[in-house]
Amino acid sequence: MHPIYKSLLSLDAPLSTRVGALALLPLLLLLLFPPNWHPNEYGYFMLAFRALEPDAFSSNSAAFDGSNARFVGEVVLGLPVAWFGYETAHLVLKSLMAVIYATALAYFFASLTMTLFEAVIVLAGFALLGQDLMGGEFIFGGVETKTFAYAGVFFALGAIVRGQARLAVGVMALTTYFHFLVGGFWFVAILAFLLLSQRTRRVPIGLAAAYGVLVAPLVAVIVHDQLFAADMGSPRIGPTADYIYSIIRNPHHTAPFLGARSFITAWSNGVVATIALLLSVAFLALRTTDRRSALLTLVAGLLVYLLLALVISYVDRETGFFGKFYLFRPSSLTLFLALTAFVLIARETGASGNGAAKLRTAAVLILAPMFVWQTVKSQVATFATQRYRYPDLVELREFVDRHSAPDAVILVDPDADMTFPGVAMPLLLNRPTLVSYKFVPCLSGYHPHPLYVVCLLGLQARAATGALRRRSG
Repeated sequence: MHPIYKSLLSLDAPLSTRVGALALLPLLLLLLFPPNWHPNEYGYFMLAFRALEPDAFSSNSAAFDGSNARFVGEVVLGLPVAWFGYETAHLVLKSLMAVIYATALAYFFASLTMTLFEAVIVLAGFALLGQDLMGGEFIFGGVETKTFAYAGVFFALGAIVRGQARLAVGVMALTTYFHFLVGGFWFVAILAFLLLSQRTRRVPIGLAAAYGVLVAPLVAVIVHDQLFAADMGSPRIGPTADYIYSIIRNPHHTAPFLGARSFITAWSNGVVATIALLLSVAFLALRTTDRRSALLTLVAGLLVYLLLALVISYVDRETGFFGKFYLFRPSSLTLFLALTAFVLIARETGASGNGAAKLRTAAVLILAPMFVWQTVKSQVATFATQRYRYPDLVELREFVDRHSAPDAVILVDPDADMTFPGVAMPLLLNRPTLVSYKFVPCLSGYHPHPLYVVCLLGLQARAATGALRRRSG
């Protein structure tokens, strides 16, 4: 056997959490660096800092929100901003996120007795496929409260596989404090996985009760925000907060049936992929008898859920009421778990022993270079856009400072508000911007200030008018 090939095969060994974390860390750093700003990060970093230092912001700043349920995540994100400033805090938190993700994934993969090459195949394949089936969700794309929550889900899944159910419940409770929707949904999914693994119909009531007690304070905060702190004097005419939030601001996440063109271009590929995955997973689940069957059955159930979410979204297409629940958010982790299940099945199918190792090595030699190249190309392009394509941003900030009063409100062009540098304007300028698409305080039961609604709809109308003029021209 050639020494190079022998060395490759020696790397394909079952993971331990420590070795796996060290081995996967470069891949996670590659996904998160260089330290580009994801559009979401501009919003969440400012909101977190404002929660800790409200006096640092004008009352007309775009960075405002009516929810108090993010207090854990706001402390984690806001303290580094208060200590180091935005740029250094961003670098520190991205580094921390890479370490946490690498450790969580290694713990999860090791619980399934996966090898290093199997772990690389799953992670690289997931990144190459776009991290998502439908709805624009991602796992490894930045630092925000949900990324800490996803790391917690990986830890909890690993604990369940190892038979440490109480540890899993504790981790999922903490996860829920970071992100209520992610933690709540995946706690139910993990309970389902526990039932499938144990082949019993007895619901672990004690575990569910313990989780309920642990998250009860957070639930109380959410109930208060949604039911008792809702009367903000919103206008009685015009679109509802749900409609603004789901249909105007977040259709790429929440509104697949906004129009035929939107569905075909943005959602149809995901729908077809979900149906195809469901057929494949169901076929394999019926022919598998060990704990892989539990994982396959869980994935099948999650895929069915996504198709059911399509039905709900169709019924809800005129109101957007369910949009605030982000029904398609589980699609990203569902895809990740489907790839994990396929890799586990492939280990036992078609080849065994050294033959399976050869197949894994061949797959890594194909996927790893593609993953590295695509990730580096994308990150460098984003870095160049944010750092070098707009060298006059400092001059722009100085110009605004010189030619506007300290309390002047700067309106950002809506056509550029979701891309750099427009999305960064609320953070870059020393002036309040009042309204920005990136900040979405319109939640169920929370009615934004009437001036916010007027400005948002005005910007939307302006963007639509500009688009019509360009088409007619």
